[in-house]
Amino acid sequence: MRISLIIAAMGLAAPGIAFAQDVPPDPMQSEHGVPDTSPPVVPDTGDPMAPPGDAERQAAYDSWSPERQGEYTLWSEAAQDYFWTLSEQRKEWFWLLVPDDRIALLAMQPEQREMAWTRLEQRVKSAPPEAEPETSPDQPAEPDGR
Repeated sequence: MRISLIIAAMGLAAPGIAFAQDVPPDPMQSEHGVPDTSPPVVPDTGDPMAPPGDAERQAAYDSWSPERQGEYTLWSEAAQDYFWTLSEQRKEWFWLLVPDDRIALLAMQPEQREMAWTRLEQRVKSAPPEAEPETSPDQPAEPDGR
């Protein structure tokens, strides 16, 4: 399930809609709607794809799958910087956001962002847990092919 469904269900999409005219649809663009063509700030680690930051960031980046590393490098510098300010739980949720929702979140004022995160956290906590497939002791065992 994508977090955007939760955001829409919570009514958080409404602030995003207000920003839709001012927000670029491309996560590679800066918060000002201008393509972010500047080269990323990369520490001299010998790894051209290394994220900016300290050893902790580098260790986190190195632990990600190649797909996640690639997605991260496509984010604007503002999105990358904001990501590292988040708690571990919010970082995981940030990954689940669709690009348009990330952009909308970045376009919000800090107070609006905090409200959006708080609503999301409340919504996730109040959501029923995903149901496990039910099995009954009366169900016959799966045939084993013998």
